[in-house]
Amino acid sequence: MKQKRALRAAAVVGALLACTLAATPGIATAATADDEAVALAYQPADIASLAENLGISYDEAVAGYGGQSAFLSVLTLAQEVAPETFAAAEWLPTGSVHAWISFTDAPPVEVIKAAEQLPFEISIRADAVQSAQDADQSLTKAHDYVMSLGDENVDMGFNTELDTLTVSFERQLSAEQAHSLIAALQPYLLPRVSVKITTSADTGVEFQSIRGGQGMTWTGGICTSGFTASRSGAWGVITAGHCNVANTTLDGSASLTTNVTGGTGSNGDARFYSSPDASPLNSIHIANSGVLHRTITGKTTMAVGSSVCVYGIQHSAFWCTSVTAVNQCYGTVCKQDKTDTGSTLGGDSGGPWFWNNSAVGTHTGLSGGKAIYTRIAAAEALVGGSIKTS
Repeated sequence: MKQKRALRAAAVVGALLACTLAATPGIATAATADDEAVALAYQPADIASLAENLGISYDEAVAGYGGQSAFLSVLTLAQEVAPETFAAAEWLPTGSVHAWISFTDAPPVEVIKAAEQLPFEISIRADAVQSAQDADQSLTKAHDYVMSLGDENVDMGFNTELDTLTVSFERQLSAEQAHSLIAALQPYLLPRVSVKITTSADTGVEFQSIRGGQGMTWTGGICTSGFTASRSGAWGVITAGHCNVANTTLDGSASLTTNVTGGTGSNGDARFYSSPDASPLNSIHIANSGVLHRTITGKTTMAVGSSVCVYGIQHSAFWCTSVTAVNQCYGTVCKQDKTDTGSTLGGDSGGPWFWNNSAVGTHTGLSGGKAIYTRIAAAEALVGGSIKTS
C-alpha cells in the first residue's frame, strides 16, 4: 500500500476566499484593468472567462482557481530544486485539499516550507513510482518505437500518477498484437510501470494552420504568433512547428524569416521566426477590444486540473478552460498538454497559452476534438531560444 505524506497548511480554505474575493470584477474589470497588474493573485478577466466556459459562477471560479498561481509557484520550486525526484502534481478545484505534489523520495524542505505559506491545504507526497524526468525519457523512447512501426494515428501518455502508460490506437489490435507490443515497450519503462493498450477513434492530431485572415500570413495560409523570443542574439517569435513556410509577415507589417530552427515530432511542435524589424516587447495580443494586451513576466508548468487561457487570431478575444492531461503524445507529436476546449480554429496554431502573466505553451491543434499545446519549456528547448519576460 502506498504511503502518502500529507501536509496541512496553517490556514483553511476560507482564508483563501477572504483574500481573493476582494478582487471582484467591480474593482478590476476588463475595462479598467491594465496588463501591468501583475500584483493580483489572478486576472479577473481570466476568472470571468473560465467561469463562463465551465458554466459556474464567478465566485465559484474564484474559490476553485483563485489560489492556482500561488500553487504553481510551489510547483515550479519543486521542479527546480528536485528535478530527479519530482514526479507529478494536480490542482483540485473542489474539496478541502486544493492540490497535491508527489516525489519519488522525501520531499525537499524548501518545498514543504513554501507549501506551509499557502493559505489553503495541499498534500505533499513521497509515493511516486517514477520521476517526471524518467517518465519523459521513457515516453520519448516508447513513442519513437511505436512511430517506427508506421502507424501515426496513436496517442500515448502516462496517467496522472505516472504508473501506467496508455497507448491508444485508432485501429483494433488483436490480443496477440497487444501482448507483443507490451513486451516490446517494457524495456523502455521502469519496473513498476504498466502498459495499457486501448482503441479510440479520436487519435492523432489535427493541425490548425491553414485559413484565410490576418496574423502570421503567407500566400494561402495563416498562423498565430505565440511569444516574443530571442535565439542566438536575434529577436523574433515562437509559433507552431508545422507553421513552416519560406516567408511570412507578422500582422501585415513586420517581415519574418522562417527555417531558422524548429520542427514537429517527439520533442514538440515549435518553430522560431527571426525578424530584423521586430520590436521585442514582453506582451501578447489577447483581444481586439477592451484590454488588448497581456504582459508576460514569467513561465510556468501546468498541473492536471489547472485553469489556462488561449488566444488565436481567428477569435476576437481570449478564453479560458482547464487542463485534462499533461506531457502526452498525440500522433507524431509529444510534449503536449491537453485541455477541455474544442473551440480553437484553423489559423490559431502557434498562439499563446497563458495564465495570469505567465507563458504556458504554444497552440498545436486538436486531438479528439480537444485543444492541445506544446509546453513552453519544450518549445524553447526545441528552437534553442528563450521567450522575453522582462
